[in-house]
Amino acid sequence: MVSLLAAAPPVAAQDDDALLALLLEQAQARPSIAGPLQGELPIEIGAVNLSLADVTTRDFYAHATFTNPYPAETHLFDIGISFRRTGGDEAFRLIVDSAGGWFFKEGINPEIATGQVEGLRTGAEETNQLDLVAVGNQGYFALNGQYVATLDLTARGIAGDVGVGTGYYEEDQLDGESTPFADFEVWSLDLSSPEVASAVSEADAVVMAELMDLARSGASVSGPLAGEIPMETGTVNPISAGVRLRDFLAHAQFTNPYPTDEKAWDIGFGFRDGGDAELRLSISSDGEWFLSRGPRFILGSGPVTPLDTSAGGSNEVDLVGLGDIGYLAVNGDYVATLDLAASPSLGDIWASAGFHQDNKRDGAMTPYADFEVWSLQGANDQITGDVAAGEVEARAADAIFDIIELGGSAVVGQVTMTANGDQTEFEIDVLETTGGEELGLYTGTCADLAPTPEVALNPIAEDTLISAITLDIEFEALTDGNHAIAIVDGEAPAVVACSDIPAQ
Repeated sequence: MVSLLAAAPPVAAQDDDALLALLLEQAQARPSIAGPLQGELPIEIGAVNLSLADVTTRDFYAHATFTNPYPAETHLFDIGISFRRTGGDEAFRLIVDSAGGWFFKEGINPEIATGQVEGLRTGAEETNQLDLVAVGNQGYFALNGQYVATLDLTARGIAGDVGVGTGYYEEDQLDGESTPFADFEVWSLDLSSPEVASAVSEADAVVMAELMDLARSGASVSGPLAGEIPMETGTVNPISAGVRLRDFLAHAQFTNPYPTDEKAWDIGFGFRDGGDAELRLSISSDGEWFLSRGPRFILGSGPVTPLDTSAGGSNEVDLVGLGDIGYLAVNGDYVATLDLAASPSLGDIWASAGFHQDNKRDGAMTPYADFEVWSLQGANDQITGDVAAGEVEARAADAIFDIIELGGSAVVGQVTMTANGDQTEFEIDVLETTGGEELGLYTGTCADLAPTPEVALNPIAEDTLISAITLDIEFEALTDGNHAIAIVDGEAPAVVACSDIPAQ
């Protein structure tokens, strides 16, 4: 099973623009699966009206031209494309409104992403063209021929119908009007196509390179370490980095333990320790990589080239984890993009060998060197493509520290703080929560906390166990040695975990 995902959000805008153009060309090289269709979408108070293509597809290119129902100065209106629709509100929605905003959401849930468009035509009977590509876990869209944004489609990776729509928001609804549409057409995209696969891989390689540069712009949090990994039947011996991270870059050089004509071997990393949700990335001497949850449940696999299997040869492995997406490179060459959604946990990162029973010989040793880990905590929301300049602007975290359990609570976590002008961004990953805990920023230290928090932080999300918030307080003011982050059991109430914010 080969895991082929499109590029993650941080890729620079000019790369996504070029990828979108190539995917449009590839899609239109074959007959469309629906359309061209035309008609009118009635605008009604209390209703979202769609015209469906009557297809079932996950990966596609859709195009449509919309005529404005009336001048934008008269009343707001919106246009959009619903896709991967399985019925009712079960669909992604890409919406552009007459005020120049774009909105991406799943059904009636809150927006996943928003932004502003340029070049929107808002006059009476003027037209606007929408182009949308969905490929794997990534989407790309353009307005009037100009690339606008890249979308994260990981929340809905299933096939469904595609439709054009209007009246997505109540403020854009007005009885008695309609939005004409034309040239509504849908083409299928085949991820197995060599041209499509090559374009996606090139974009992913750019993303990985950018993330590696970002990670290495700061000091590593562990290593470099060197030594030997013993192989034992029935056991995987981990070499721990002694960290607790979700988003990271890990690097190591492994020397082959013996010639492959004697027996197969493997090398790799374990990460995101979370019991049964622990992830493992292994590379076998037969030229295959495997991503698994725990030792048995295979999530993905694929070929590795180039791989040095010579006697005494060595291989360098780089692994990036960022949110639900991972990237693998071997000997400096991008290999694959990985779906890491199976484990959102933070945890230790470890290097090892002999992941699979058939790939080890008792008593053999796999030498390793330059095992080093850099943090990318907090980078997921801080790496953005500047659409105008086409450059990636990025910031690494300014402070990372653990929250320590108190009173045997077993509640622990990690805080990532990032300075952003006169604001400070917080991301707090919590482990072993029992539910109902409250997080707060306190004046004082853990030994002498104020009775109430200076700022109550956002609740811990049930699905990710993360609390994220941006405060209108400068980073320097919070790192004065007189502030702390505490987790309180709201029922007791009692402080169950706490750490002072390190002074800088």
